[in-house]
Amino acid sequence: MILQLNPTIDVKTPLGDGEAFLIIDYGLNVNTVWVCRMAGGEVKHFYSDDIRIYDNPMNGNGYDVEEDFKVSKIPKGAKRNMDFLKEKGDN
Repeated sequence: MILQLNPTIDVKTPLGDGEAFLIIDYGLNVNTVWVCRMAGGEVKHFYSDDIRIYDNPMNGNGYDVEEDFKVSKIPKGAKRNMDFLKEKGDN
C-alpha cells in the first residue's frame, strides 16, 4: 500500500531534516518505509524506526524532537535480518 501525505509531514531523519510525502507499507514482514524530500530536492527512503515526527508547536509542546537524535537502537555490528527475501533453496 502507498499513501500520499497531503499535507506533507516535517520529520527528523538520520540525515537531517526532511519532508515526508509518501508512506509505503509492504506488509507484516517489512518495516514501513517513509519517502522523504531532503534539502536540495534529494529523495531518501527511511524505515519508520529511523525517523521522528515533529510535534506541532501550537499544542504548547514546541518542537519536542531532540537535536542530538541518534537512531542507534541496533547494537554496533548488527545487521537487519533479510533472510525472508531469500527463496527456498537459495544460500
